[in-house]
Amino acid sequence: MTAMAHPARWLVALAATTLAACEVGTIGPGGGGGDDDDDDPVGPDARELMPSYRVVVAPETAETTLGTEVTYVIAVDATDWSGAVTLAASGAPASWTVSITPTVLDVTDGGTATAELRVVIPPNGEAATAGRALAIDATAAPGARVATTSVTVADEYIFPIAAGTGTGLHWGPMAGGLLRLRAGTTLRIPNADSVGHRIHAGGGVMNHQPATMAPGGAYVVTVEDGSDTIYWHDHGQGTGEVNINAQ
Repeated sequence: MTAMAHPARWLVALAATTLAACEVGTIGPGGGGGDDDDDDPVGPDARELMPSYRVVVAPETAETTLGTEVTYVIAVDATDWSGAVTLAASGAPASWTVSITPTVLDVTDGGTATAELRVVIPPNGEAATAGRALAIDATAAPGARVATTSVTVADEYIFPIAAGTGTGLHWGPMAGGLLRLRAGTTLRIPNADSVGHRIHAGGGVMNHQPATMAPGGAYVVTVEDGSDTIYWHDHGQGTGEVNINAQ
């Protein structure tokens, strides 16, 4: 009986001889050869079991004005790993206050843990009309991760006349207080009350309102460098005043 008479048996025998004579493997990403299961640490099975975690911030973008705050949710999930993830924020101007609560999350394999990112922009804080990117820097045993979000802050401070003010005490808890702004900021005073109001100003940072504004109206000015005291012209200084300092 010859090998050519039974070609299938001959091919099986040839394959067995070849495998016995040499080691067969694949070239992995690290450049080494050998069997995938034993010698390739980043082969398909190893990749599936590699400890890892992910950081996501929501919302991806936010828009606000001066004198407000924005909150975000930071979510961290883990795969094939459990442990502590330390969070920190960067990228905000020095005039903003940024905090993360809590700063350390304990995540479990297959689970998700969350923290709150709080960004407070004071009335005299730096605006970000083109948007400001904020980075959430995470560190943990599997390595570092970075997630990003952004906030757009209009160069405007909204100082509303609250509903129900009438002819009584104006400005609420701000009466007699000091409002600090940056020179060049837009000050918007909307009238949410049911009666008319007129802003009295001495010209130190803004002009006196020329006429009484009806409910639903607004007085919009750009404050100048200096100090001033404002109150309701129609109702008298005794109904409350606010000192403004702009620099």
